Parts: sequence; C-alpha cells; structure tokens
Amino acid sequence: MLRSLIIFFCTITFAFTQNEARIWYFGEGAGLKFDESSDLPLVLKDGEMIAPEGCCSISDFEGNLLFYSNGATIWNKAHRIMKNGYGLSGSIYSTQSVIILPKPADPNLYYVFTINSDDEKIGLQYSIVDISLDDGFGEVTEKNIPVLSPVAEKINATRHKNGRDFWIVTHELHSNRFAAFLITKQGLEKNPVFSSVGLTYSGNRSITMGSLKFSPDGNKIVCGVFSKFTFELFDFNNETGEIYNPISIPTNESLNAYGCEFSPDMKKLYTTSFDSFVRLYQYDLSAGNANEIINSAILIAEIDAINVLGALQLAPDNKIYIAINKSFYLGVIEKPNEYGLNCSFNPRGVFLNNKICRLGLPNVIYDYYNPEVPAITVSLPDTSANVGEIISIPLKLQNFNRQLPKGLFSYFATIVFDSRLLEIKEIKGAIITENKIINSKRHITIKSDNLELVKSENVIAEIVGMVLLGSSRLNELVIQDFQLSDFALIDKKDGSLILNGICQFDLNQLIMANEPDLKIYPNPNIGLFNLALSNIPKGSFDIEVYNVEGRIVFKDIITIFEELTKEVTRKYNLNLDNGVYCIRIRNNKTYINDLLNINK
Repeated sequence: MLRSLIIFFCTITFAFTQNEARIWYFGEGAGLKFDESSDLPLVLKDGEMIAPEGCCSISDFEGNLLFYSNGATIWNKAHRIMKNGYGLSGSIYSTQSVIILPKPADPNLYYVFTINSDDEKIGLQYSIVDISLDDGFGEVTEKNIPVLSPVAEKINATRHKNGRDFWIVTHELHSNRFAAFLITKQGLEKNPVFSSVGLTYSGNRSITMGSLKFSPDGNKIVCGVFSKFTFELFDFNNETGEIYNPISIPTNESLNAYGCEFSPDMKKLYTTSFDSFVRLYQYDLSAGNANEIINSAILIAEIDAINVLGALQLAPDNKIYIAINKSFYLGVIEKPNEYGLNCSFNPRGVFLNNKICRLGLPNVIYDYYNPEVPAITVSLPDTSANVGEIISIPLKLQNFNRQLPKGLFSYFATIVFDSRLLEIKEIKGAIITENKIINSKRHITIKSDNLELVKSENVIAEIVGMVLLGSSRLNELVIQDFQLSDFALIDKKDGSLILNGICQFDLNQLIMANEPDLKIYPNPNIGLFNLALSNIPKGSFDIEVYNVEGRIVFKDIITIFEELTKEVTRKYNLNLDNGVYCIRIRNNKTYINDLLNINK
C-alpha cells in the first residue's frame, strides 16, 4: 500500500504577529518574556545591555529572540555582541535611540535605525543585519548609513496602508517638519514626505527629548515635546505619509513632556510628565474637539521625582507598561481601555528580580501586537491511499481572534508541486486559470470571486487528484503568491494580503509480496526501537533518518552478504526530539522507507 501522510503543517502570516515582540530587553540587564498562558510576563535576567533610555528587541515569528540594541551596540540571541555589532551611531541617551524593522519580502535582512541627538551632524542613520550569517547569530553587513540630520530624539514606525511596506517617522531639529520615510522591498526610499505642522523644535536643547508613538491602526501620532511642556496629537495618512490636524495638549504646571501611548482601542491617551514631581495622565480621545480632549484629562498617578515615570509601551498582553527610572519595578496599566482610575494603574506591576529599569522601554511597532492576522494553512489529510486512488487536499484560510468581514471576496493562488505526485482531476471551489509544467513541476493557478469568510477556518478550495507512484519520494506542495482582495483586510483597508505556504509530505513506496520490506517497532517510541528488514537483496545499504525539514539527523550502513529472505533486525537508541521522521533504506537498486514517530 502506498501511504500519504502529513509530515508537517505550515502556517505563514503576511505580517507580524505578536511573537516578534514577545521578548523585551531594557534598562540595566532587565528583560521580560510575554506568554499567552500567563497573566504576568516572565522576568528575564540574562540581558547584557545597559540602556539608560532608548532600546529595541526583536524575535522571530515563533517568538525566539533574534537580537536587541541600545542604539550603540547590538547583542545577538546568545547575549554576545553581534559580529560587527559595535560602534553604531545612536546615542544611548536618546529618548528613542533605536528601532528595528525587517526589510519587506526578505526574511534575513533587518534595518536598525539609530538616533543621535548629541551630535547634530549624525542624526538619523541605519545599519543592516543579516540574521542568516554567523550560523544564525547574525552579522551587521552595513553600518551607519546617513539618512537625515539634525533630528530630535524621536523615531517610530507603522505599516503602510498596503499592509506590506513601512513608514519610518522622525522630526527635524530647528524646524516644525516631520519626515516620513518609506521602506519597501526595494529598500529605503531616499526622499521623505515632509509635513510642516505643529511646534518648531528650537531653543532649549532639551526640546529634542520626548517619545513619538503611533496609534494601533496607524492613523494617529502623538509626540512629547519635552521643554515645550506639550504633547502634540496629529492625524497620519498611512497611504501618503502626510501628518496634519495638530492638537496641542499642555502638561499641567509646566511639567516636561516625555512618555506617551495609545490604549489598544485607541480611545485613550496616556502621558508621563515630570520636573520636581511626576504625573501620569489619561485623556479621552473620543471626548470631542481639541478643547474637550484637553479638558478630559484625569490624573492617574502623582509621585515624587525620585522615581521618574519614563517611557510607556503597549505590550502583547494589551497592557501598557511604564518605565520607572532606577527602580526594580515596572509600572503597569492593567486595563488601559477603561475610563479614569478604572484603568488600574499598578506602580509595582512587575518585579524585575533586582534588575534595574531606566527611562526607556523597547521601541516596537503595533503590527507586532495585532492578533487579527489572516494566515494560509495548507494541509494534506492524515490518510492512506493506494496508487491510483483519488485523494482530496483542502486549502484552508484561517482567521484568529477577529471579527470576520462580511460579504464575498476574491482571491488567486498558484500551487506548485512535483508533476509525478498527483494527476489533478479538478479544483473544487475555484477556477483553474493556468495549468503548466516547468522543469518537472506542475504550476496551477486558481482563482475565485466567491469566497465567503463565515468561520474561523474556511476551506477555500480542494485539490482533487489521483495518487501517482513517481520516482520522487520527497514531495512538496507549495502555495505561492496567494492574494486576497484588498477590502478583506480589516484595519488595513485597500492593502493586499500576500501569503506563502508550504506542506511537505512523503510517499512510501508500494510494497508487493516478496518485495523488500521495512518494519519499525515499537512505533511510536521514545527513540528506542527495532528495524526489521526482509526480502533484502545482497549489498550495502544506507540507513538514513530525515526530519520534517528534509535534513539527515542520523545515518548508518548495513551490509547484506547474501539474498535475505528471513527477517533481520537492528536495534537503535536515538536521541531525537519528539516528532515524525522518515527512515530510508537505499542503495542504487533498492529503496524502501517508513515513518518513525518519537513520543517521549
């Protein structure tokens, strides 16, 4: 019998999920790891960074740390200085000294933007990290490339309206101009969009201080203008990069404006300001006009200046964390969407295990926190099939934690696989617009204008085909260039959704009577098992164990000196992780395989 079985199940998303910002490093060796299974983040003590103010951390899409920086140095996931990761041009005393962004459409390259306001000639610069180098620990391949100077200690980013690209926004010194730079898959566009709006940043040098934050939907910006004792609120056009419609929110009693953050529902604004004492305010952005927003101010906390409240940062758990300078604690706004004191501010929300917080928290973008990200899941059902049997492969579109849009949507997708794997009979639920073979790979493009997203998981089409016994034993079914109609993207109107999915599975050879056979027992096992071979011709055979990524994780050789009709057994004890593996016995004339299931 020929068996077709899932080897792995792949989900790829078009944008960041929360996982890229699940790990934070900041202050003096302080760190947090956010976990959905816990109400409080796990406190980390392995950080090597000293960051008096600005800093940034980034992880991969599974939440594994990649690297972190204070704007002057980059530490890799092993908490060692990254190769060529020293001497970056950012100042560790800039409010927002650094932000890390991926290069669109490139899984290996990251931009590290740095701000240096101590030396006006340096200003905003960037370096490039290739995370695939140095055995996956990363390396800085380009360093300190000038972008714009002089600039204030402000930098932040949001997605372009198209859902693919990024806007990087900063503010010039000695002017009232914001500069918005676009990053696309081609790189950083040199000519920014300038917006002359709001206060002019001149006079006292401390005017450069204060945070810049985007609202979660990318449509508003707030800035703390330190020595002007003002927070400025603006509208942002995330299609054109224009900033407009300023509202000035003065701090009470001439306190310096520093930290700011939007609530997850974007109806509240929180600010920190300080001088001889420190205040945390909440503003109701739904109150009405500018005066009504200003008059909606509610004092959430007032403390002495010994423990200055610094940066505020929305986290993956939808709470807002507040830096408390030179403290062993982080403040936490537990319910930031709630009105007034119901927001539940806790000045000792997280104990940092004797690590020290400073004025800054990691500068990360809201897309990291958006759980409403569609994903394409391509799966082959766990089933058995004879050669010549018809099987069905569903293509599924999943939506997580979101209010599904109503109506019909259009999409198209290209499916690529080994032409020896399946003979396609039909594609249910879609129209085939292209069907061709290129270099032994079949390329089928399908489309539909009648996709209705009615459940959290929707089968958008089914590939129906006859199983073929091809000479290729390791097969991949790849979904390329999946695009959903623009208006299907919630909170990112007119953006296109581009996804890549891959499902790799194995076809075991059809076993006939008196033909070579392989048995594994017990199976599943803990890594200790027997291989039983029968009907094996004489000769030397490679014994190979492959993981789900197609890499060899164990290899042995067996030699049969005469035609083997009886069963011969070999015992193995392999130290492998839980999962499904493929065992292959082969030489240039004979090939047999089976699946090994390790479950400790």
